[in-house]
Amino acid sequence: MKFLMFQYNTLIFDFDGVVLNSNQVKTEAFFYTTLPYGEDAANAMVEYHIKHGGILRYKKIAYLLDYIVPAKAIHGCGSQLDVLLHRYAAQVYQGLLT
Repeated sequence: MKFLMFQYNTLIFDFDGVVLNSNQVKTEAFFYTTLPYGEDAANAMVEYHIKHGGILRYKKIAYLLDYIVPAKAIHGCGSQLDVLLHRYAAQVYQGLLT
């Protein structure tokens, strides 16, 4: 096997979705992150996330705030977008650890 002739100091793995299947973790994270807006909003966010898998989380959460729950407010410091992005990141982190 030719590739065994090379010596590498570093190996890089595409961890997200390859080594660890994180798709379900991210879907659940979107649900629980948006659940404070109600179960209907959380389910709508999950549906949007699944249909638009390649869109950045920033844009998905912005869509939530612009179209799914534009009139609702969530309590917390900073903008709603920042609060939700941090909640989502924390949910994904915890989900990946388990």
